[in-house]
Amino acid sequence: MTNDNTDVLLPAFDPTIADYFWSRIAECLDEHDTTGALMWALRAGAAHGNEMADLLRDRIITHEVIGEPDDLPADDVDLSAFGQQIAPKPPSVLTMADLEGLPPPTWLIDDVIPDHGLGILVGAPGSGKSLFALAVVNSVARQRPLFGLKSVQRSGWVLVLLAESIASWGARSKAWNDFHGLDHTDNFAAVIDGVDFSTPKAIADLSLVVREEITRRESYPALIVLDTVSSAIPGVDENNQAAVTPLLAELNRWVRYGIPVVALHHPSKGGAAYRGSSALLGNVDWMIGLEVRDNRREIVRHKMRDLEWENPLAFEIAKHEGAPVAVPCAGATASPTFMAFSEPGLMDAFRDHAYHLPGKDTRRPVRGLSFGSGVTVADLLTTWGDTCPVAGDDKRARDGERSRRRRVLIKVINALVADGRLACACLLSNRDCSATITQPPGCSDD
Repeated sequence: MTNDNTDVLLPAFDPTIADYFWSRIAECLDEHDTTGALMWALRAGAAHGNEMADLLRDRIITHEVIGEPDDLPADDVDLSAFGQQIAPKPPSVLTMADLEGLPPPTWLIDDVIPDHGLGILVGAPGSGKSLFALAVVNSVARQRPLFGLKSVQRSGWVLVLLAESIASWGARSKAWNDFHGLDHTDNFAAVIDGVDFSTPKAIADLSLVVREEITRRESYPALIVLDTVSSAIPGVDENNQAAVTPLLAELNRWVRYGIPVVALHHPSKGGAAYRGSSALLGNVDWMIGLEVRDNRREIVRHKMRDLEWENPLAFEIAKHEGAPVAVPCAGATASPTFMAFSEPGLMDAFRDHAYHLPGKDTRRPVRGLSFGSGVTVADLLTTWGDTCPVAGDDKRARDGERSRRRRVLIKVINALVADGRLACACLLSNRDCSATITQPPGCSDD
């Protein structure tokens, strides 16, 4: 087991604080990592003195999983004196061959949920994010294609941490099962009490509950879902980076065991993709959101490391015996316009060249060239680079992102041409950067 060396800032000694350190020690002991357990005990003694050290020593001695007694600290060892001298375990060092030999990132659900890392699903109240999460949970737990479209690449039991909407999840789960004519699945577990990441003690208590369920099932969950971020940190200022860091650290700790984690969250009232500190976006591997058009919900991409979407997804909300259920809709893959919206900065680039969106405000061509007279792929790529610059110091990575953008842009243009929303002499290939694209007057986005 890899030791967690994150600095812990705790108040003056309180017997309940021992529970936090004990949860870390117990995890090490369960993995027969005596060195890691001792390290945490030493750090506890260094931070809170001999009273804490003695209390933890007693717990270690009575723990059944520990090895031989010789592995334990002697009674005459002053843990508080030696705590600061414990060096953290050095990080692993990989060769280039080792690094390149690591397995590539994969999907848990194709084009929707990656099978790695921490992700956030953003949706306004009433947008259907919990209903969508329930559909995702059932797909993974039952290995059923999501909405009959998106295949599940790895199934298993799913753990849901419900900080809110507990009764709603129960009613909606029943409606989902009834709608699909299915019985309950044992590949589902929910925590409804103590889903609290606001204090070290609360995090430790929740960690132990999760650990016990993993031990009982003798396997890690295929997915963990948290509903929602704000309800899981009561009294915490979401805009304060230091305040949300414990939540992110604990979720990422589960990620290090190979468990993908999805946290449900809200957008800001000002229209930004998400609410709260920029640490939320910076410390997650991916972020997707829900955009609502009448009863149609379309998944949009805010951030996605390593993987590319082939066909974004859409769904609708239906009523079944009085309860809402997420169901596939006609044209369940996202519209070409929403494919553009799902790439940060791309729709802004389109509109800078006066791309017309019916029912919405239109812009004059701030870039000089308009779709009315003709715009090339190269023009759009340049504008996209201005609206959302390609970041990074690595030239190879920047070149790779530019190539990816070209492929995405050509795919979106071809889809818009096929729908009659743009016009071009022929379908484009990756080499057709000089081809001219126009928008027929009065085209409809319906």
